[in-house]
Amino acid sequence: MALNWNLSKVTDYKKVCYIPKPENNEFRLHPITDALLWLSLRVDLGNISTEKSIEEWMWRISFLRRWDGYKTFHWNTESKQVYPEWEEDFSPLEITKNDLIRHIGLITNVINIPRKSWLKKTLNYFCNNINPAMDEVFTDSIVRIEVRNKILSLQTVKLMLP
Repeated sequence: MALNWNLSKVTDYKKVCYIPKPENNEFRLHPITDALLWLSLRVDLGNISTEKSIEEWMWRISFLRRWDGYKTFHWNTESKQVYPEWEEDFSPLEITKNDLIRHIGLITNVINIPRKSWLKKTLNYFCNNINPAMDEVFTDSIVRIEVRNKILSLQTVKLMLP
């Protein structure tokens, strides 16, 4: 799926969402705006429209941070370039509530998924793809399956909530 977005409804979007490129009098996306656009795919939220949507964005970002130490992006202050978190020598770029408030009006083509469905999808992904340590810790496949099922049934989510 291609990521499409519209920033025209963000208040003062030319100053909030873009930064100038002095070498050629053009503009590029602000690193926070760029991070929010790509993060919309990770949190399955397609817009920032109300205080309620901001709270959901913050909840999901916080969940990702607690679950797997997720950092949004890193960026180089000199080149003003955003990089995925695995790049070295770049400062972490954390999304704050104020960033989200300034971006009210941001719209993408990402489909909003209810929290419970998002949690199940996210935990399933973590269990199946990200956590090879589960194989090392739970060498008994029956125990590993039980742990995975408990996680996916959301029985342990209350302990991990922000």
